[in-house]
Amino acid sequence: MVFLVNSNIFAQTGWTVHSTGTNKPMRDIYFVDANTGWAVGDSVIVKSTNGGVNWVQQNFYYPGGALLLAVKFLNQNTGYAGGGKFTSEYSHAQYLFKTTNGGNNWNLIWNNTYFGWINNILIINENIVYLTLSGWVEMNALGGFYKSTDGGLNFNQCYAGGSISSLSFINENTGWTICNATSDIINYKSSKVLKTSNGGANWTVQYRDSGQYSATINTVQFINEYTGYAIGYKYYDKTVFYKTTNGGTNWDTIIFNHNRNYSLFFLNPNTGWISGWCSTDSSSIYYTINGGSNWQKQFKNYTYSVSRLNFINSLYGWAVLGYNSSNILRTTTGGVVFVNNISSEIPEKYSLSQNYPNPFNPSTNLKYQIKDSRFVTLKVYDITGKEITTLVNEKQSPGTYEVKFEAGDLPSGVYFYKLTTEDYSETRKMILLK
Repeated sequence: MVFLVNSNIFAQTGWTVHSTGTNKPMRDIYFVDANTGWAVGDSVIVKSTNGGVNWVQQNFYYPGGALLLAVKFLNQNTGYAGGGKFTSEYSHAQYLFKTTNGGNNWNLIWNNTYFGWINNILIINENIVYLTLSGWVEMNALGGFYKSTDGGLNFNQCYAGGSISSLSFINENTGWTICNATSDIINYKSSKVLKTSNGGANWTVQYRDSGQYSATINTVQFINEYTGYAIGYKYYDKTVFYKTTNGGTNWDTIIFNHNRNYSLFFLNPNTGWISGWCSTDSSSIYYTINGGSNWQKQFKNYTYSVSRLNFINSLYGWAVLGYNSSNILRTTTGGVVFVNNISSEIPEKYSLSQNYPNPFNPSTNLKYQIKDSRFVTLKVYDITGKEITTLVNEKQSPGTYEVKFEAGDLPSGVYFYKLTTEDYSETRKMILLK
């Protein structure tokens, strides 16, 4: 007897790498819907209208070049891009550009000389825009926090107590930010979470981690007036994840001892992602569906660090690949692979079928059977034997399974996929032809 089922099992990797068509490293990415988004880098702005699969370079020029570190859009027309550079050993230049036609034209609207670069932009509405500045002079972390109430025509400084790395507001008045400061004492630093209830006019310290070898907090995000998250790192290989359920009065922490994450994005109090640099046994992206109590690996790739996570819903998300890559990451499945259990009939033997279609571009289906309840891995390798991705990495019940492999920006060539259980292993060849 055959039982056909429609259940989906979540596997480990649902991210694909896509080229932006430039040779400039990308620093930030932002999408307003499932199709329309922008990415910025060193003197370059690119736009996608098909969800990040293809990119077109926009009309942008600044004399002497502009290192762009942040981009945000209010809607499909109005957006801002900002960054900065050293003007001398002890000062920085900041510049902010604005578009009102979807990026067809960018105009310089703010140019300032202070400590730090613009590394974060937050748009509340057509009028209210916030900027955070973060930088270093010798061993000192310096920066500030600026606010505009006229759509970026004028900015006023609201806070200047150190390097401001992140900002999160739930309305015009209530928001949180991260401030990092250092001293002349070796390895001494201070990370603070601050809160405002009057639109940035006044700030109150809610949490502080200071001392030698203390954590550096990088990103903060609040979902509502009570629930918020923050993430940072300690030493070079420890991640510290922070969570509050009372508006920042108290914070709980979880320490990961095998990686260094510094970016996060939460859709709601339960669903979120963190990313950063990973060690060889870890992952660049982790995923939670219970508010951070448990985490699952999503993108295990030792080549890249992953930052600037951006999601519009539980399925569509993007990120940039560190400071040395012009590529971006994209997911249409929330970062997971849907492994379809197409039959629960117990097979007579283990088997791995030939992929179809083959050759393929850009996706193909991989089908396999397992006859006993086993821990199963299904991995893809290139012609040199380097692991490309892990599609399945979990215990499965007997049955027939099928999973879709998305090649993304992989080059044409021969690839191999390998199914492994405790007592079975098989490898097959497939051809990507673009």
